[in-house]
Amino acid sequence: MIAHRGASYDAPEETKAVYQLAIDLGADYLEIDLQRTKDGKLIVFHDKTLNRVTNVEDVFPSRADNEVTTFTLDELHQLDAGSWFNKKYPARARPGFVGLKIVTLEEVIDLIEASENKPGLYIETKSPDVLPGLERDIRDLLQKRNWLHPQTPPQGFDFEKNVGVAYTQGHVVLQTFEKDSLLLIRKLMPHLNSVLLLWLGDGLHGKKDGSIAKA
Repeated sequence: MIAHRGASYDAPEETKAVYQLAIDLGADYLEIDLQRTKDGKLIVFHDKTLNRVTNVEDVFPSRADNEVTTFTLDELHQLDAGSWFNKKYPARARPGFVGLKIVTLEEVIDLIEASENKPGLYIETKSPDVLPGLERDIRDLLQKRNWLHPQTPPQGFDFEKNVGVAYTQGHVVLQTFEKDSLLLIRKLMPHLNSVLLLWLGDGLHGKKDGSIAKA
């Protein structure tokens, strides 16, 4: 089971709360969208802009339409990335969602390493065409956190009772819509699984007739 942006039906997407819930529910992989802040931090965030899932219009009104990559991590940490969920889904609202923060890749790894379940990472590079060096940054951080290769299971780890994908050769999967990013991923991290995403409908890489415009 791949938890898309975490257990995002029940909690605000790509926050600590949603990933912790996904871990507790036994997800095999935590799917994350990876971008980079203005000061070079790898953060987990899907959209190009902050409007949909934060209160950026209140905190930075003059920059509300700016791309997330133009903000520093400290600036992003001033935003509330959880209250929107309570407003949009009142039946699933929780007081603890108020004030949730945008998280970094390292914080997601921290959650995995602190848990009994050990899911893998399913990482999508977002807008790598405007974030040169993103693939190298991912490689360097995974190396720093000893995630370039599978984690070593502790003695007595029970694979029947607990998720242990982090201890397998499939511990990290990297995916992207950009062919050039995929080639860089394969060059820098050839031993990791990688996926080229294709869009078959209107939008990013698709034509109106549903055929693929560009891989």
